[in-house]
Amino acid sequence: NNPFFVTVSGKYAYVVNYGSASLSIYDVTNPLLATTTLATLGGFSNPVSVAVSGKYAYIANYGNNTISVLDVSNPASPSIISSVGVGTQPYSVAVVGKYVYSANLGSDNVSVVDISSPVSPLLVNTVSVGDGPGYVSVSGEYAYVVNNVDSTLSILDISNPRAPSVVSTLSTGGTGPQSVSISGNYAYVPNYNSNSLSVINISNVASPFVVATTSVPGGPSASFVAGRYMYIPTYATHTLT
Repeated sequence: NNPFFVTVSGKYAYVVNYGSASLSIYDVTNPLLATTTLATLGGFSNPVSVAVSGKYAYIANYGNNTISVLDVSNPASPSIISSVGVGTQPYSVAVVGKYVYSANLGSDNVSVVDISSPVSPLLVNTVSVGDGPGYVSVSGEYAYVVNNVDSTLSILDISNPRAPSVVSTLSTGGTGPQSVSISGNYAYVPNYNSNSLSVINISNVASPFVVATTSVPGGPSASFVAGRYMYIPTYATHTLT
């Protein structure tokens, strides 16, 4: 229960459930039809985010300050293969290439984990960001981090993952931002406290700006863009918009 975050990879949607400490995998081949649950796996500690790359999934465990690595080569039968410690209260993970980025809410930083060997992940660096970093999304050579407490978006240069640096920070235009997803020249930030979605122009990462906000009732806790569709789980009402 309490679905908290969703990501889509290929024909499948991956949802972490905070209350039941589990991961559910759904077949979303046709988004207009009812989805089919393929598997549900437990064994996590207050999971709040999941990222998928190839045959592996990476889950942020808020409760024990770790990232779990899963083999999802068969979505109907996922399994946990390793874990790695990161900062305090990891709240989001993003994966690109051989690195995972973890936004750590309690320690106000982002951890960089080398996953070139999924069975032996290695923490290689951290970088400080804003107050209460809640979610991270990676696009190209940049990582985008929402800071929940001060309601800002930090943009990091990760062209060298072992030496990340902050290039800009701006207000999201809402309060309590929970996540960020990237599509083209825009970042989409759901603001939990103000029940809204902010659209931010990031065509110039050194000078981003908010271009629009829209109402999303029910406590939007995440967002994911796939083609023409955006998926937004609403924590308070236990639904997916």
